[in-house]
Amino acid sequence: WGLYCLQERIDGSYIESHYGVPKENVVVLKNKNVVEGEAGDYRLYALVLEFAKNNDLSITENYEKMKEFIDIQSYIDYYCFQIYVANSDSVTNNYALWRSKAIDNKEYCDGRWRWILYDTDDSAGMIDSDGLTAPETNTFKDGYWDISPMEDLLFSSLIKNDEFKKQFVESFKEIARTNFAPDRVNRMIDELLKEYA
Repeated sequence: WGLYCLQERIDGSYIESHYGVPKENVVVLKNKNVVEGEAGDYRLYALVLEFAKNNDLSITENYEKMKEFIDIQSYIDYYCFQIYVANSDSVTNNYALWRSKAIDNKEYCDGRWRWILYDTDDSAGMIDSDGLTAPETNTFKDGYWDISPMEDLLFSSLIKNDEFKKQFVESFKEIARTNFAPDRVNRMIDELLKEYA
């Protein structure tokens, strides 16, 4: 029968169970598809991309406006992870994000976009038939099926801002030092290996 890995579906029920936002009040996008909400709700994210394209985010006023549209730390954490693990199938594919439709004073109901990590099977050299994720690859700019983070409209616009850049660098160092500390990662791999064996 083999090995089964059960996973939660990325939809409104996932957001409701993890963040306490009722699924009726949620928009969830996977790639360019609306998986929770109305078909036209993609436009809410398209407006963010248009703002990034048409405004210089190195200017404080524009960056402050962008902070009203997206949860900056969520976005940073998402990209730090993707870059660190060399997920070559991540920038234009296998991305998910969500936001609340209605805005109120409850946590996570501020209408800002937040990112969801899923489908990392083409990372850390696990499926590297094309040599994209070799250890020496600079995954800020290389090793992707399509475009790199530095070529992505939103990331390349945000990284021009000094505040964002500083927060990104500090977050990246923290994630590398804690979440991906070699002793911690090796211990977890050994535990999983024993469990699966």
